[in-house]
Amino acid sequence: MRNHGSCILLLLALVSATSALVYQCEPGTGPTLCRITNFVYTEGLQPLPTVNLSYSVNSIQVYYQRNYSKRKAEFSVYDATLHATVFRRPTSVMIFNCYLQSLVVPANLQVGDFFSNNINTIETDRKTAYDLRYLDVSHNSLSELKNLSVLVQLQTLNLEDNHVATLVPETFAGMRNLSVLYVGSNSIVQIDLKMLPKSLTFLSIFRNELTELEFAGVSMRTLRELDIESNNLVSLDVKAMLAAAPSLEQVTIEFNLFSKPEAERIIDELRGHNVTYYTPSTDREPNSVNYCDAGEYEVERVCFDESLLASRSFGKAIVLLVIAVVVIGVFVLSVRWVWHQMRY
Repeated sequence: MRNHGSCILLLLALVSATSALVYQCEPGTGPTLCRITNFVYTEGLQPLPTVNLSYSVNSIQVYYQRNYSKRKAEFSVYDATLHATVFRRPTSVMIFNCYLQSLVVPANLQVGDFFSNNINTIETDRKTAYDLRYLDVSHNSLSELKNLSVLVQLQTLNLEDNHVATLVPETFAGMRNLSVLYVGSNSIVQIDLKMLPKSLTFLSIFRNELTELEFAGVSMRTLRELDIESNNLVSLDVKAMLAAAPSLEQVTIEFNLFSKPEAERIIDELRGHNVTYYTPSTDREPNSVNYCDAGEYEVERVCFDESLLASRSFGKAIVLLVIAVVVIGVFVLSVRWVWHQMRY
């Protein structure tokens, strides 16, 4: 009976081992790149999936085909086991459109593309020295960035289209090599430019909720491009901006809340310093009468939404009306009180 029991257990173990999913690299993606479709992995998954990798592979790409309907629950985490045991420590990883929710940053990873997932957690270890130079976590669900502070070798960081409301100095304090930073399409109301690395050459903060930019005390001498498009700015101190960032070559300013005279002043000053103030559009003729779309007004090939100005004017009108009503009310009450005193 013992022999029969041992045989059964051995048979079950063999069946379990052979039931692990085995993946092949897509043809034509070698010898250093392996591309995998419809990958299945969750934390603690047993048996582990297997990928037939050649020892020359140092770059992994994972994506899902459009008709693969179960992907949402089948690839939720990129952790140490997956990176080291299954993928054999690649230095470059791209995982996109996989509904990934958690990222544990590997120490040896140099290039990480994790865009268009559902990442809400990034895990790092303060005692670990990381090699990461490039990190793209755009189009995810991040709101907390504190664990990124140990990634001091970063040169490019893309945080676009997340749920970031605040940038704190601790995040960027050690990033002395950071050259390119994208924080557009978030919910940032205020930003302290002094806390950002002085090594930046490109900064994108477009499509946030900024109402002002303060350049006093800011030193960004290597910054060449600044994207502040689609915020709530009503004014821009060009002189202070150029003093803080004397190497600026391009500042995109479209779709802010500048009045037309203010927009004209800003553009005149930028042009006077040979700074480009718009991004040339490939689908618009430079001399076209209808350079901007309907509902927009144009100043020197830069478009602004008329409805934004109208809504701001409407808001001002409401405030002024309320103030007028209060003043009139106070005046009427004062007259009535004086009249009442005179009668007695």
